[in-house]
Amino acid sequence: MKKLWTLLLLIYSFSILASDWKSPINIKYQAKNPELYQTYEETFKLLNKWSGQNEKLMKAYENLTAIVKTDPEFAPAYREFGRLYIMSASNGSSYDTDMLEVARQQIQKSIDLEPDYADSFVLLGHLYTNLGQYKKGRESLEKARDIGTESPWLALNSAELYKIHNSFEKEREEYLSVIQSNTQNIKAKLVATTGMKKYYERLKDFKEADIWFEKSLEYSGHSAWTYGNHASSLLYKRGDYDGAILYAEKALKIMNYGNGRSILADALYSKWAEEQNKGNSKVAQESFDRAYDINPDIESVISFTKRYPGTKQTSKALQKWVDEKKDKGT
Repeated sequence: MKKLWTLLLLIYSFSILASDWKSPINIKYQAKNPELYQTYEETFKLLNKWSGQNEKLMKAYENLTAIVKTDPEFAPAYREFGRLYIMSASNGSSYDTDMLEVARQQIQKSIDLEPDYADSFVLLGHLYTNLGQYKKGRESLEKARDIGTESPWLALNSAELYKIHNSFEKEREEYLSVIQSNTQNIKAKLVATTGMKKYYERLKDFKEADIWFEKSLEYSGHSAWTYGNHASSLLYKRGDYDGAILYAEKALKIMNYGNGRSILADALYSKWAEEQNKGNSKVAQESFDRAYDINPDIESVISFTKRYPGTKQTSKALQKWVDEKKDKGT
């Protein structure tokens, strides 16, 4: 079977070099039903452009449902359902494990239909990693590698496992392999450049991290989440409150989302604490008022900001403010 896949890869090598990787399984289904495959490919591209918009997830769900209604054994659609449910399970910082189980079932169905679907094993490896089942994640990625795939997600999902196991140089090598490749998968390039940004942030090489942030902006199309994630790094890791406010506001101008509002509120509370220490009471009060309008739940802000080096002082200043209010009976 492996010789067959090698032969198929050689047959399509010129098209791969000219465009982007397409699995032999996908090529098989494209030949089987070009019309359904076109809907699948449009859905694939739609999900690649997803950055938190529910309408894109709903449209993808409608497309995939229509495909499997026409052909219940259209394996690529079930793999794409898996991607859809993984995206739906994400809330920015964690995953809904019940939704991930639905995703696993969909991916497994694509493998049941096509046991040598390497790209489904790549996705399955990513899912198991998010579930904390690292051994299964590694085994799935190794299975994909054994079958053979040029998907950039094999390197990216391997990088995630290396990071979890503190093999940071190997993580960096995987990201660079995608960045330096000829892949036209913009989403993969975005994940790789964002990974490099985080790699250098861990080293506290913020100058290099900012270079990779600028590159990630190009691949994200200046998305709200890219700005918001950078604001988060500036705030919680670096204690750069002005920078965090600037980029959180940019994110919210593009898309008004909960995590972006929380970051902006925490940044403004932090600015309040900083300006208060400097004796700039007017600027401090303006920052506090804006923050309070966004998130008046001071206790939750204290609980969250005390976890991070960039905002520990914020939590202390807010706790002092709360204690003084209690002393005054207000």
